[in-house]
Amino acid sequence: MRAEPAVWATVYRQGGPMFGDTALVVARPLLEVRSVMTCGLVALCVDANHPLRLARFCAGVLGWEMVDEASDGVALLPNDGTGFHREFFPTQEQKSGQNQMHFDVTSTSIEDQRPMVDRACGLRARHIEVGQRPEERHVVLADTEGNEFCVIELAPPPRPSNAWRSSRATSTSR
Repeated sequence: MRAEPAVWATVYRQGGPMFGDTALVVARPLLEVRSVMTCGLVALCVDANHPLRLARFCAGVLGWEMVDEASDGVALLPNDGTGFHREFFPTQEQKSGQNQMHFDVTSTSIEDQRPMVDRACGLRARHIEVGQRPEERHVVLADTEGNEFCVIELAPPPRPSNAWRSSRATSTSR
């Protein structure tokens, strides 16, 4: 039986400042046609010890509008074309260890990266060390609850290059 090649791809929403969906794409023979059920990301829900404080922080970093959507939570609505919103709900669970998922917040240029980091720090973010190397150009911060996120210097292109896909497939096929 022949193994089908797999390619990792990141899909960035046009104008979206921070989120890339990662998906495994399996190449299939051209004649084999399968129906595909599509789905979309509507909301990203976050459990937080202090949902209002974390929502205010994220609203300040992203420039999104904060609204009370649920009786026990807070929502952020994008104003930049991002196709999903964020919701924050209370939890008693404390953060333990490094997040398994984090956000990459992009700036529009290398010159814009420092002001974005300064704005996040002014909203109570803090610099953290997670093993990044000195030659890496992104900045790793933690939000008001200790959740890691990166400020990367340039917004990624809407479609990754073939070289990027090849390096991503190699680095994730451990």
